[in-house]
Amino acid sequence: MYHPNFFIASIRTQYEYMLGSDKAAKQINSFFDYALPIGGVAATPVIGLLLDNLSTAAMLSVLVALITAVGILGALPYVWAAYGNVVLFVLLRPLYYSAMSDYATKVFGFATFGKIYGTIICLSGLVNLFQPAIDALTYEAFDGNPIPVNVVLAGLGFVFGVILVVYVVIRGRIVQKKQAREDAEVDRLSRIPESIAESEFEE
Repeated sequence: MYHPNFFIASIRTQYEYMLGSDKAAKQINSFFDYALPIGGVAATPVIGLLLDNLSTAAMLSVLVALITAVGILGALPYVWAAYGNVVLFVLLRPLYYSAMSDYATKVFGFATFGKIYGTIICLSGLVNLFQPAIDALTYEAFDGNPIPVNVVLAGLGFVFGVILVVYVVIRGRIVQKKQAREDAEVDRLSRIPESIAESEFEE
């Protein structure tokens, strides 16, 4: 399950615990502060290329892979993993919101885009209500150790992501079959005047 606000709010305390160094955690936090806006701008052309050239299912697969990778790196107590996690996170964040709007458009159409995308954002907001519970779980149940929570979030993100990708693939095949039937019917109807004209000519 992708929970960016939890990572943003707790990045310094997470790495203070995992790396055992206030100095290293502060450096990673400072790097994150600069990387977040820069990553959003730098990722824009890449996001455009991905959305233009990948199918919805493929785009969501990339998203699931990145979410899972962020979760895995977030559970590794190493400096290189921390910086890798930050880089992937700042690229994932704009990609996530862009991909969700693209998904809502391509799967449900423009007619219901507002309702579907609004629902997605609403659900994301509702998930944020669990942040105090996640914080309490991290700092009380696990004595400040963020690794168990990060592992669980990564696992949930992977499972729900795979379910979403499978749903999109199945729905896409249904739409393709429906479109093929409609195209065949249109083609059949377009041939009717020709057959009528041929029969009249033979008479």
